[in-house]
Amino acid sequence: IAAQTVAVGETAAMELPGYFEDPDGDALVYAATVPEGSVIELAISGTAVTITALKKGEAAVTVTVADTEGMMATQEFIVIVPNRAPQAFGNIPEARLTEGSVKRIDPSSLFSDPDADALIFEVASSSPQVARTWVSGERVLVRALKEGTATVTITAKDAQGLEATQQFSVRVNESGGGSDPNHPPVATGTILEQKLEEGDKRMLNASSYFADPDDDPLAFTAESSDHEVVKAGTSGSEVELEVVSQGTATVTVTAEDPAGLEIDQIFAVTVQEAGSENRAPAAIGTVADQSLEVDGSATLDASAYFTDPDADALEYSAGSSDNAVVTATASGSGIALQATGSGTATVTLTAQDPEGLEAELTFDVTVVAPVPNRPPVAGTIASRFLENGKSETLDVTYFFSDPDEDVLVFSVENSDAGVVAATLSGTDLEMQGVAEGTSTITVTAEDPEGLSASGEFDVTVTPEGAQPPYQKKELGNVSYLVGAELGISSWWYFSDPDTPFRRLKTEVASSDPEVLKAETTSYMGGITLTAMKEGEATIYITVTDPDGLWSGLSAVHTVGNNPPTIKIPVPDAVRAPGETYSFFVQEFFIFHHVGLFEDPDVGDRMEFAVSSSDSTVATASIEDTGLGLYVLVTAVSPGEATITSTATDLGGLSTDWTFEITVEN
Repeated sequence: IAAQTVAVGETAAMELPGYFEDPDGDALVYAATVPEGSVIELAISGTAVTITALKKGEAAVTVTVADTEGMMATQEFIVIVPNRAPQAFGNIPEARLTEGSVKRIDPSSLFSDPDADALIFEVASSSPQVARTWVSGERVLVRALKEGTATVTITAKDAQGLEATQQFSVRVNESGGGSDPNHPPVATGTILEQKLEEGDKRMLNASSYFADPDDDPLAFTAESSDHEVVKAGTSGSEVELEVVSQGTATVTVTAEDPAGLEIDQIFAVTVQEAGSENRAPAAIGTVADQSLEVDGSATLDASAYFTDPDADALEYSAGSSDNAVVTATASGSGIALQATGSGTATVTLTAQDPEGLEAELTFDVTVVAPVPNRPPVAGTIASRFLENGKSETLDVTYFFSDPDEDVLVFSVENSDAGVVAATLSGTDLEMQGVAEGTSTITVTAEDPEGLSASGEFDVTVTPEGAQPPYQKKELGNVSYLVGAELGISSWWYFSDPDTPFRRLKTEVASSDPEVLKAETTSYMGGITLTAMKEGEATIYITVTDPDGLWSGLSAVHTVGNNPPTIKIPVPDAVRAPGETYSFFVQEFFIFHHVGLFEDPDVGDRMEFAVSSSDSTVATASIEDTGLGLYVLVTAVSPGEATITSTATDLGGLSTDWTFEITVEN
């Protein structure tokens, strides 16, 4: 059988009869196997083997055939799973930063490797003087240095040097700092329709209707849709409306921040014929709802929200629907809000001209109890191995958070500077191996009010060139019948690049030995797991090399009976009288890829039964080849029959599978 090439995640099917023949013309049963932990999986269905590539590498496949008397022959062939380049997906939007700020990116969300290889990330900036880039731990960092633009390229490489890249642009604005990107302005309140008469001019203060989340200064412009009806212009934040003639138009007011981000408000203007009577004051726009903490205060300028079409002087007043929540008092055009208790109240502003004509605006004020300052929260920082003379940089911000979103200041303590040199620059912790040994590093985050949280981790400095063991396979979740034992070896799950496995120390523990007992054996890396009673336990396996470098894994295992399951479904069949139809009820010997049923519980066994709904059409029985049990269905006479196969485990749980057989002349 020639070597086969199959890419990771893909499958290839082979028909096996072309590679074997039986001199007696006996029917043959096929099986194919690969070593434990292989880079491929195999599935046998009748005479076809399907190869599924799991990861890159090579695997030797052994194909075995057996005749009805148990005589066997084998062939072996190689399956090659080639390496493939990483792939980039998604897009990184333009980053808008201010001088001194830092943008953090998780590159693992931007790349994938079709072979599931671990990726190494690199980053470069087209203008390092504008934006400096580097890789810290599992993040790509971009620090804005001075105003300008740069292109940042992130490269992901696999172990064999195949790579993929992603690019994005960075725009740095001159500012006083901050780590967040620039945000566009927002509207606060709404500018209402303006009703004017011929000869009118009206001013409104746009700054009352826009705000910037970054506190950037805003520039305002105004544009009329019909200059024959009304002209619109700006002077600073003041918008001037000048009537030209009767009609209607819309005016667009735009607020723009220094980075060019903008937002509009559009309102209608209606111009009528001039009259001679006194006109009432008018509201220019709405007042945005307010939020305060208990004992907090705020002030408003009522003149920004009202105008008088006759240019009369206005008097202002304010009232609250609930003084137990907030009080509102007027002094000239200034409105003072004072929060007195939790809740929501409605504030009414009134503008009155000299003849007593009025206009009103209302808005809600919500008062909440102040939230007490809460301390930062520290996450878990995993222990690290550092080769003597080598260094590693860790961004400590990924291990701390603050529930109040306070800015945190970090400090570091080192239990043994003779083993590890640890220095903190802003949020970057640089560690350098000085001498073999272990030191405990403690990082503390403190908020502006002095509340803090600390996280500590061990750094072990290893001899130059030493490498720790690594996990090569998952243990997986396993189910057991009470009393069952499972023997495994840690060498199935771990490997060490520079230490023979016989020199590794294996340790195993169970979170609940009363449910599942875990013990090591005298065999190299041997482990015995014994199910004691129904329940659930987590198994922890650790291997340690002579230098103290280690790796570990864990998995949840369950003790309790589960019913048999369907492994390989049996399809409907058509036969002529006298012909047979057969299939194995479970795997046997080396034939792991056959069988209708399987039981998920370690230590469980199954008994089998089969029946036909009409034995005059087809009979069904359980037969034994000497190697394994199989169902034999024999077609008798034309018609249809339902064949039911049943598997029952030691606990009495059972599972059925039915299929139809049609007998035709």
